[in-house]
Amino acid sequence: MRARGLAIRFLDWYEFPWRHRLSYCLAYLGAIGGVGFSLFHAGWGKGWALFGIVAMEPQFADFRSIQGALVSESLGLNPQVSNPGDPWGRLLNYPYLWVDLARVLNIGDESNFMSLCSLIVLSFVLCCFDLLRRYPSLPMLMALISSAPLLGVERCNNDLVIFVILYVASFLYAKNWFFIPVAVAGFLKIFPLFALCVPFAIGRRRAFFLTLLPTLGAIFLFHDEIFALKKITPGSVGMSYGISSVSKLIGSNPLSYIVLLFSSAFMIALVFRSAGNVKKFLEKFSGHSFGLFVIGSSIYVGTYILASNWDYRLIFLIFCIPFLSSVNFRLFRVLIFFSLIAMNFQLFHASKTRMAVVIVNWLDLTDMRWLELFRIPWFVADHTAKAILFCVYFGVLLRSLFFPCKNFSADKSGLAA
Repeated sequence: MRARGLAIRFLDWYEFPWRHRLSYCLAYLGAIGGVGFSLFHAGWGKGWALFGIVAMEPQFADFRSIQGALVSESLGLNPQVSNPGDPWGRLLNYPYLWVDLARVLNIGDESNFMSLCSLIVLSFVLCCFDLLRRYPSLPMLMALISSAPLLGVERCNNDLVIFVILYVASFLYAKNWFFIPVAVAGFLKIFPLFALCVPFAIGRRRAFFLTLLPTLGAIFLFHDEIFALKKITPGSVGMSYGISSVSKLIGSNPLSYIVLLFSSAFMIALVFRSAGNVKKFLEKFSGHSFGLFVIGSSIYVGTYILASNWDYRLIFLIFCIPFLSSVNFRLFRVLIFFSLIAMNFQLFHASKTRMAVVIVNWLDLTDMRWLELFRIPWFVADHTAKAILFCVYFGVLLRSLFFPCKNFSADKSGLAA
C-alpha cells in the first residue's frame, strides 16, 4: 500500500509539463554522469565497454588523424595519401581545411588537443540537452543515450561539430540566410549540403535556388578532392550503413543478387507507399520540429546513397525524433522504432559477439568461420532496419519536397507542451 501511495504521488507530480521535461533532463544528465563515472574509475577502454562501445586508445581516435596530419605534413607528405603521423596509419579522409584549422589551433600540442576535443564533446552534449528540454519524450532520451552518439563522443568524430552547427542553423531555417551556417558545415564536410533541402520543403523555392547555384559551384570547384575522399573513406559491414556497405555484405554470391533484386523492388514500392501515406500529415505540420526533420532525413538519405558511413553518423536521426513523436501516425511510430534499433547496433554488436563466442566454445567448434556464420543474421537484421529507414525517409522527404507546406509558420521556440 505504501509503494502504491508513493507511485500515485509521483504520477501526480509528474503530470505537470515542466516536471515532465525536468524528469527527462535529469535522466539524461544522470546517464552522462554515469558514463563519466565509469570512464574515471574503469579507464577509457573498460569504461566504454560497459556501454557496448569498442574503444580505441589513445583517446578521441578520429580527431587523432587530424592531429597526425600535422606531423605528416611536417615530413613533406600529403596526409590524404600517406599519414604516418596517425597512431593507426589511417589516411586523412576529411577536407584539407581541417589541417589548416588544426595548425591555427595548434592541436599538435597534447593539452590543446584534449581541450579542443573536450570543448567539442561538451558543445554536443549541451545541444542534446537543449533538444531534450524542448522536445521531452522517451524516444528522444533513448536516442540521445544510444550507441551512435556514444560512439561519436568516444572517437570525438568531427560529425559532432557538424551536428552543433546544423542544430544552430535549424533556428534560422525560415530565414533567407539559413544557407550560411549550412555552407560553413559543407566546407568542413560535404554531406551537410543535403540540409539545403529545407528551404524547398517549406515552400521557399527562391531561397533554395539561390543557395543551389553556389553549392553546385563549390562542388565543381572541389570535385577532385570530393572523389578522392570518397575513395579513401573506409567502410565496414558491421559498423556502417549505406549502399556501399550493403554491397560488401552481399559479396559476389549470385543468389545474393536475386535477393537484392526483389529487395530493391520492395524498397521502391515502400518509398512510394510512404510518400502517399504522409501527404495529409505533412500539410498540417510546420515549425522548428519539421525543419529539424528535413535536416536529419535529408542527411541520412543522401549519405546512404552516396557513401559508406560509420554508425556515429546516425546521430543526425536524432533531428527526426521531435517531428515523428509529435504526429499520431503509425508509420512514424515504426520509424522511431527502427531508428532506435539502428542507432543501438553497437550495443547489439557487442552482446551478440560475446554470445556467438560462448556458443562456438560450447559446441567446441574450432573453425572460426563458425563465428562469422553466427554474425551474419545480425548484420542482415541491422542493414534491413537501415534500408527500411532509408526507404521511408526517402518517401517522406520526396513528399515534403514536391508538396511543401503551404501555410508555413516559423515557430522558433520548439518547446513542447
